Amino acid sequence: MTNIIDTPKPPYYAVIFTSKKIDEDKSYSKMSDRMVKLVSQQNGFLGFDSAREELGITVSYWKDEKSILNWKSNLEHQEAQKLGKELWYKQYKILGCGDGPSSFNFEVLKLNGNVTSIDPIYQFTKNEIQIRIDETSSVVSEELKQNQNDYVWENIKSVDELIDIRLTAMSDFIKDYENGKEEKRYIYNELPKLSFKDDSFDLVLSSHFLFLYSEHFDLQFHVDSILEMCRVSKKEVKIFPLLDLKNKKSQYLEPILEILKEKSFETKIIKTNYEFQKGANELLSIKAHNKFS
Repeated sequence: MTNIIDTPKPPYYAVIFTSKKIDEDKSYSKMSDRMVKLVSQQNGFLGFDSAREELGITVSYWKDEKSILNWKSNLEHQEAQKLGKELWYKQYKILGCGDGPSSFNFEVLKLNGNVTSIDPIYQFTKNEIQIRIDETSSVVSEELKQNQNDYVWENIKSVDELIDIRLTAMSDFIKDYENGKEEKRYIYNELPKLSFKDDSFDLVLSSHFLFLYSEHFDLQFHVDSILEMCRVSKKEVKIFPLLDLKNKKSQYLEPILEILKEKSFETKIIKTNYEFQKGANELLSIKAHNKFS
């Protein structure tokens, strides 16, 4: 099923839902048609885009947050979500490597996603991490102001706005951290060695860690880390961005591409729509012919 609409004129809110269906089921089609009809009757609903191959993605557009909350509280919609989890959807499992004190895990959880985040800082308590955030936030702010010409100030208009966004994200992380630890969504692991079994995740990600810190971690660390990420992924590994902290292509990218090719991995550099660090608008996708379908 594919449905494409003209994106509403801003401002609007978008809700993203990803899913992986177990198999074809007439009851699923019937329920899906019912939800489309029901959501179309909701106040504040502006339309939706959807596409499905192996992974289904639906983006619904809303006038405001209140409209979204009203839809989430709709009893018939809640029942459909429950049936979806129990009968129709497989959990698409994601591993984030080096996620740190970000709100990525928390945000995906709100979308009913399944993410495990690993980072060395998860060995520490909530209070210890909060102290570290408090100690470093002013330093990071000053560094951003000194280097603001290295960034694209389009969606985010200023350093102050960026700091507010990051502090909000870290606040959401702190609020979620203890629950996430109990639920094993935040796990103390660190590259280049992971504690997970082979093929434990559908997608393994590294965002703003590998390649970015090429001056801090050598080529062997990058090679070992990427191969370890491939070991625990049964579908794909993605790494973003491909630049180092000096906004130059990482010196390790080309040798790593050669090593992966020798090991029969399929690699592709993909252009992204996101660019904040100047020139950082590409990601590396890695698949293996003998492993990933």
